[in-house]
Amino acid sequence: MSLTAADGRAFAPLVRPYLNWTGVRPDRLERLELILGTLEDERFPGGIIPRVQSGTMVYYAVAPSSEQWRRLVPLLRATVGSTITNFTGPNVAFDENDPLETVLIENGYAQGARFTAGGDVQRGRYALAALARLRTLVDESRVTRRAEPRTTGEVLRTFELALAALDRPAAEDALAFLRVNLRLDAVNLSFLTVRLHATFREWDRICQLGSFPSLCRTRRTPAVTNALAEALYRTVILPSEQADDPEQSFVVFRADVLPHAGSLFNYCPPRPTPGAGKAFLLAARAEMPPNRKLAEHLDGMAAEWPAHEVRFFKRLVEFGFPVAAPQPTREALPLRNFGDEIEMLRTEKGPPSLERARAGLIAATQVNALDGFQVVLAYTERLQLRERKELLDNAFNRSAYEQMLEAAGGHTVPKNWIEWIARLEDAPLAESQEFARRAASDWRVHDHLRTEADVRELAESIARVSPVAQDRLFDTLPYLVQWVQADSAWPEGALRPLYGALYDHLILQLSLRWQSEAAGVARQLLYGMLQLGQDAAEYTRLLNDIGDVLPLEGGTADFEGLMELAELTVAHASPNPDARQRLWARIVAALSPVRRRLTQGELALVNDLGLAFGVDQVFPIPVASAEQVPAGPSPLDGKTVAIYTLTESVGERAKRVLGKLYPGIRIQLVHDTVGSPRLEELARRADVFVVCWRSAAHAVTQIIDRLRPARAPTLYPPGKGSSSILSIIGEHFPALRILGRDAENFRRQPPREL
Repeated sequence: MSLTAADGRAFAPLVRPYLNWTGVRPDRLERLELILGTLEDERFPGGIIPRVQSGTMVYYAVAPSSEQWRRLVPLLRATVGSTITNFTGPNVAFDENDPLETVLIENGYAQGARFTAGGDVQRGRYALAALARLRTLVDESRVTRRAEPRTTGEVLRTFELALAALDRPAAEDALAFLRVNLRLDAVNLSFLTVRLHATFREWDRICQLGSFPSLCRTRRTPAVTNALAEALYRTVILPSEQADDPEQSFVVFRADVLPHAGSLFNYCPPRPTPGAGKAFLLAARAEMPPNRKLAEHLDGMAAEWPAHEVRFFKRLVEFGFPVAAPQPTREALPLRNFGDEIEMLRTEKGPPSLERARAGLIAATQVNALDGFQVVLAYTERLQLRERKELLDNAFNRSAYEQMLEAAGGHTVPKNWIEWIARLEDAPLAESQEFARRAASDWRVHDHLRTEADVRELAESIARVSPVAQDRLFDTLPYLVQWVQADSAWPEGALRPLYGALYDHLILQLSLRWQSEAAGVARQLLYGMLQLGQDAAEYTRLLNDIGDVLPLEGGTADFEGLMELAELTVAHASPNPDARQRLWARIVAALSPVRRRLTQGELALVNDLGLAFGVDQVFPIPVASAEQVPAGPSPLDGKTVAIYTLTESVGERAKRVLGKLYPGIRIQLVHDTVGSPRLEELARRADVFVVCWRSAAHAVTQIIDRLRPARAPTLYPPGKGSSSILSIIGEHFPALRILGRDAENFRRQPPREL
């Protein structure tokens, strides 16, 4: 709390004579009273005092203790940060010559913060509304509520947050809840299952789904189409690529993929990933005549793929579409691809026709992408009223039209995220979520963020979203994070302001309510920003903000996330070691209440990591009793465990901890970016091979995957840190119980491709 209720009631009258609210309109006065009420609100950390000074609204932020100041700063940064006011966070000394500031000093507030939106009317209005909204949000977050049934929307948001955070257990828990409680139909559950496996590159598991054949025949979103095509390529065609044999790729595709693909290759997704793009190139070659137009389109898409993916794509183009081959005209191309129909509507210059509108509705229904919806809705709006009525009198046409309106959130599709944010306040939440989900998979980052001004405008739109729409932004934030992370250039220096705006909103959410999935997303954004490098001031702010929202008492379920956060700071250069040290202290404080419930492996990992922060022993490791010591040899005694990661410090730490706990095993670290004789020998001979796929080189993972014996375990930890490595080894050998408590926390199905 800020002040005690009694102190707050006594203190507020002392500052009122100096607030200069005379003449303020009633609607603004109500908000000012709400903000000033933070002084006497036990649930609010510190207090905010609004004051009119020389015609400008100036705000004072004060807190009676460093702990409350630590909680207040990230709330203010996320609500009225640098894009709204000049609030930066550090304390300022108050002036004894100013009457209001003299009252603050006399009551023990010698320091605090003073900030304003200046003379910018629009920013001033937003700051006032945002601070009033902040008071309400904090009040609501601190109220103890009865346990209520989880809504479907809440569980879906947790699922999306978990995917953005690459938190496999949380995503599976959410999916299991939806399945057991019959919240979604079978088709939609299958779509979510496909997306989960695609996120973790588990292509084999997608192809093994019992619903896979029906998914290839049903109407799908482009994201699901892309995942299914990618899975087929990685499991069926990839051996031909590894053999550098384009001819064999075409033969296998025609014989083993196309006969079972249903309508999968009828329309190429707007943003195909490399495997899906190569699968659609094979499908284009299989058409009669070959669809050179689609091949040229995919060739343009391939410019954004990693170089190692493009090489074999070019080989497929050269083999399947030789330059000397005759090029068919547009009219000669078959219209089995519904995208052609939509393209004709887009480019048609004459008056619209009822027949073309009908064909467009059918095509857009099959394509099921935002771009198609935009074209068809705009075309339908051009019809005469009589023609439109006749079109929509048909039940199928009306149903298709209404579904497009729902997905688009209106008669027009937002052209970009800024338009979508502007509609958040009025659009129903379900429509906002559906549109954001589609946009995250359909839109390409560099089509929307071409210039520095585009990035800045989107970042400011996120920072200045109206207070009423903030909750809806929180509910749809996972899709925006997934969108920027799917960018082939992630993390990209030009997008730094956007990453910061998303990070700030997550920090605000975590300030109000700790949620491990949201914290995982914040860690992903922090990782991207640290990869880009930060100056000392920004680095300090980023670490202070996430440290300030850590739970005062973490649970054992938070252990891996907290360890990954600490290792993240160790693995990157620190322009301010003091800020990194403070964050480590907060992590240790969060774990202290549960230190007696940590396993010996967890304690060993904390202590090893503590050495990087100059601490010899963070938590003492108790001596195991005779009953706790496993009888007989360890399952790993005499075995070789290979660990592949490009983050060398993580591999070294995992090796040290494993070596201390189980001296009988031989641990080999691999940090290669290309193949080597040693790597190939380990891939063939190692008893266990741990591949940190989130910190790996594509070429090396392919070599490991190709050379591993069929029965030799290859483990793929979901995280980048040493705790994730130790957990998955412990899960594979349950008798070790290195870290993991739940053998279902991790899956051993290998992600076949990065």
